[in-house]
Amino acid sequence: MEKKLLLFLLIAYALSVTQIFAQENAEKQSRFDNAPEPQRRRWQATIEIDKLVKAIQGQQTLYGLTLTKYSMDKPKKSAIRYSFYGYGSNNDYGRINTDNTSILNLSTGIGYEQQNQWGRFMLFYGPGVGIDYNRSAINFGDYGSNTKFVKKSTNGVNINLGFYYGVRFFINSRLSLNIISGVTGTYSNKNNNEIITVDSGRTIFSDTTLKESNITLNSSQLNLGLGIHF
Repeated sequence: MEKKLLLFLLIAYALSVTQIFAQENAEKQSRFDNAPEPQRRRWQATIEIDKLVKAIQGQQTLYGLTLTKYSMDKPKKSAIRYSFYGYGSNNDYGRINTDNTSILNLSTGIGYEQQNQWGRFMLFYGPGVGIDYNRSAINFGDYGSNTKFVKKSTNGVNINLGFYYGVRFFINSRLSLNIISGVTGTYSNKNNNEIITVDSGRTIFSDTTLKESNITLNSSQLNLGLGIHF
């Protein structure tokens, strides 16, 4: 009899605890669903935080941002995304052994963004297309007993087609934190050119051009961005 009573009390206690947890979760879910939705604004400018930190530290000089234009009068929330990025550098090393490296990367893209929002949280996803232009040149000269000059250059164009997805948390109607990732297919076409000139009593000249084309599929890492809404 005592064992049955003890078992009954344990079951009753377990049921009461389960009911309390269920009630607390329901209240949390209700607060989440009823969280105030920030005022929707027309534009969002997003800056990737890791690139901003590297630029401040001098490790990387990458300029650009993503502009997102929100729909304002449609029942389904959506947006059009525009991206612009550019990187350039020109470095000279030494005077006897001349080493010069110059790099130029330009990128632009456009995408569609479908949005589902619950209070301050927003899930967004959609396709995008972009094009990149890359150019690099390396010049090296050794003016010792044997004069040698090497010039390498690469010109390339990438066409990107991808699907992007992410989560956006609105701090307020003006600021948001954005986590975005995606899968991208890239068609790459580039020309590699190398010119070698050697003069040590005789002249040797070599000019070689190699063309490359390939298709790759890549998944991007998670990127954290700061959104400014206006």
